[in-house]
Amino acid sequence: MPRERLYVRRFLNAPGHHGGAYLLLSVSDTEGEAGSYVESHVRFEIADCVRNVQLDFPLHDADARRNSLRKARLLTSGLRRFEQALAAEAKVAAARGRARDALRTHSEFAVDWMIHVEAEVPGLDASAEEVLDGVLQRLEHASASVSTLSGRLALTLTVEGSCPADAAQIGEWICSGTSTSSRSKPT
Repeated sequence: MPRERLYVRRFLNAPGHHGGAYLLLSVSDTEGEAGSYVESHVRFEIADCVRNVQLDFPLHDADARRNSLRKARLLTSGLRRFEQALAAEAKVAAARGRARDALRTHSEFAVDWMIHVEAEVPGLDASAEEVLDGVLQRLEHASASVSTLSGRLALTLTVEGSCPADAAQIGEWICSGTSTSSRSKPT
């Protein structure tokens, strides 16, 4: 049975937070083995509920080994920086949440509105991916569902506003740049 220097198999989310995301890492231990049949096995896999990424870290020659180590170091460095940035943004988001809660406590008019926006987008079927990328960038901080079907862009999101007109204006803003004929309706 092959030995392993490293074997990590962990769920990424805490219990109760969207099941299925995982991290699977393994590096074989071939020390002391000899022969042309001996080969190192490396596995790097990360997944969320619907997407799965597997990265290759070949060790078969000197150039491949250098590149694999470079890749691992770059990932490590990037993840450390990501964690720091995420922690800083989490503090900002928490402060924003506290301010929003304070506003709701002091204002009888502040409410969440779920709005649905549909837009005719000429040539959408041919450029759907670009259009969706543009819309998703505009929704960077929103909770939204976006889809396309037969040249129509459909979007549902929750926004906070003090009146129904705010929600409709936000819906129009989201679709601006993707269509000249868009309509929004609070639901």
